Order: sequence, then C-alpha cells, then structure tokens
Amino acid sequence: GAARVLASALLESAPQRAVLFVGGDNDSYPLWYAQQVLRERRDVALVTIPLLRAGWYRDELGRREGLWPTGERWTGARAALEAIAGRALATDRPVAVAVTVPAADRIALSDTWVLHGLAYVSGPGESIPSPQSPVPSPRTSVTTLDIPATRRAATRVAAWVGAPAASPRANSILRHLECPANALRSWGREPPDTLLDSRCNLR
Repeated sequence: GAARVLASALLESAPQRAVLFVGGDNDSYPLWYAQQVLRERRDVALVTIPLLRAGWYRDELGRREGLWPTGERWTGARAALEAIAGRALATDRPVAVAVTVPAADRIALSDTWVLHGLAYVSGPGESIPSPQSPVPSPRTSVTTLDIPATRRAATRVAAWVGAPAASPRANSILRHLECPANALRSWGREPPDTLLDSRCNLR
C-alpha cells in the first residue's frame, strides 16, 4: 500500500548511516515495519520528533544509537533536536528530515538543506551549493535540490504507485509521495522555502 511505498521511498532518500527525523505515527509505523520486518536500510536511525518528550524514548535513542546522553535532562523540544543532531554530526552521521516534518522543526536542526527525493539532508559528505536566494533569517532556511536523486525518487514512486502523480484530492500519504515530482516541476519558479511547505509539508 501507500504507507509501504512511503517508508521505502523515505529510507532510499536517506544517505548511509543517516539520522532521519520523522514527523509522527504516519511516518514511524511504516518505517519501523520496513526496517524490522522487511530488513530495509537498518543503517538509518529513526527519530520520531513527537516522542522526544518521553524519557523512555530518549533513553532508547541513547542506548541503541548513542544519540542521547545518559541522564541528560529535558529542556525542551528545540534543545533536544539540536542535541541529537549535534551528536549525529559529531560521529560523522548525516542528518536527514522527512518531507512530512514541519518547517519549524527542520529549521531547528539546520538552516541549509539539500532535497533528496523525500528527505532533506545536511551534514557530513553533503555539498551544499550557494543558493540563489537571500541569506536566511534565524527563522528561515535555504534549500537546494539534488536533481538526480530527486528524479530517481520521482521515477521510483511513480512505478510503485502504478500511476502518475496523485491528484490533490488523494490521501495525505499519496500527496507526500508527490513531493519529488513537484519539486522537479517547480524548482527555480518559486522561492525554495515556499516550495518546501506548500508542496511537500502537508500537515
């Protein structure tokens, strides 16, 4: 189904050993299934942002992935995002964010991104070109497009779904799957951050 396609497309969009931040249950359950049952891309560490408020979840991120220090106190969602991304980068792990994550959370992690299909990527090994846009303010970010990676994602999604990009009336998962094709069609005609939120982040 569409959830299975979204999980595979998200995992394929993430670089090797990435720490992938996702927006909630609709992302997490299919990804957990793909990794644990189908054994897909188990090198990718998943971070479900809404669960970060739970101490047990942060402890598990520390125990399994080394992304949360033992005994670290909770000082808020933004501080937690910054701490986890910092630990990822300190161990040469790229940071990736699913297209389903709200812009405010993405901006808390970095102010420069490259769109790879269904994930925005920043971190080790990522070459971020100078964008054709103004220098960002503290509450904005600049994004560039990895055209080959996004084209591959759009082609794979179209093949998996079995039809061209879904209409705007399709359910939210199918609309998220449209993001790579929308990005390729719209890039250069809209400000990048307008593209990210109006066409990819549908929450």
